[in-house]
Amino acid sequence: MAGLAPLRRRARRFVLALRARVEPGEVEALSAYLTPAQVRLFSTMQSADQRHSLEVFGRLLREGHRDPDLLQAALLHDVGKARARLRVWHRVLVDLGQTFWPSAPRWLAAHGPAALRWPLEVGLRHPELGAEDARSAGCSDRAVALIRGDHGADLARLAAVLWRADTEA
Repeated sequence: MAGLAPLRRRARRFVLALRARVEPGEVEALSAYLTPAQVRLFSTMQSADQRHSLEVFGRLLREGHRDPDLLQAALLHDVGKARARLRVWHRVLVDLGQTFWPSAPRWLAAHGPAALRWPLEVGLRHPELGAEDARSAGCSDRAVALIRGDHGADLARLAAVLWRADTEA
């Protein structure tokens, strides 16, 4: 049954994404954690990604985490996905492909039908793309490294906290 856990988690996220809603007041409240440029960047994400990021952020706050770079990374960790209008089936291809056939999404992004290439490339490279956007919006080097997922030993604990919150939200 443990092998089904990733599939169950993805199915839950799929259902939540279909009914994702973000209230304007929720975005306005982020000004305590994000600069105006970073709030604008957050607002470029699709509502499913905003909702998920708010869930990750809320989980970290409830657990007592207050590191500003960790909280910014929680809110912006999926912002790279805003570079393409990812449809639900793009997300399914990337998520399930990476889980069950890791080379398939990369192959499709490089060799698949033209309509699939950019959305899949964005889905696969969103941490790197999001880190670039976060840096442009004024995020610190630490927050950018957490978003990119490319960090040294000094950020390993925070990266593990963010990854866990991301996978459980």
